[in-house]
Amino acid sequence: MKHDASAAILDLEDACARNGMQRPLLLSAVRAFVLAYGDMPQRIAAHLATGEGAALGQAAHRVKGAATLLGAYRLGAAAAALEEAVRAGEAASWPALANAFAAELATVLAAMRELTPEAPVAGATTPAPVSAAVADPARRAARLLRQLPPLLRDGDYAAVALLDQLDALLAGDAHATELATIRQQFDELETEQAALLAERLGVTLG
Repeated sequence: MKHDASAAILDLEDACARNGMQRPLLLSAVRAFVLAYGDMPQRIAAHLATGEGAALGQAAHRVKGAATLLGAYRLGAAAAALEEAVRAGEAASWPALANAFAAELATVLAAMRELTPEAPVAGATTPAPVSAAVADPARRAARLLRQLPPLLRDGDYAAVALLDQLDALLAGDAHATELATIRQQFDELETEQAALLAERLGVTLG
């Protein structure tokens, strides 16, 4: 994907038309994007400073699909360029590409915050306080997985915040690979498949 510097920072009208989504649903996804990636520019700087190429590539990959879905096409292009450079092992190009990606992401986040000043995402993206009964990571993960399939099916990027929480809960677990597959399917807009996999994982975890 070529980075088109002349493209709009955020083209929600085009995104609605391309994806067949109503504006309220897209704005819900915008709020979720801000919640999930609000500190990503700082994380990119930290990964770059420590030479964590894999982390840079993963961050770019996660943002790329969401950015394109939401009409942030310049950001999607910047993310794709960084991801490709990391995959190719072109370390010399990482600083310039990572800085461009972080700068564009900061610009997009600022535009999104102007559109959604209420900031917190309603519903499933703000989980209820965890009680002692669900303190166990597997049980907490199962509870989050029950909330996930409807968001995945709707293409609602509120799902991203839940996936990030599940990543932390299942890190190093045997089910982490399944979770990564769910995220990949969602990033590739295979929303029904992502939802089916999430339902299956939820049943496994109980």
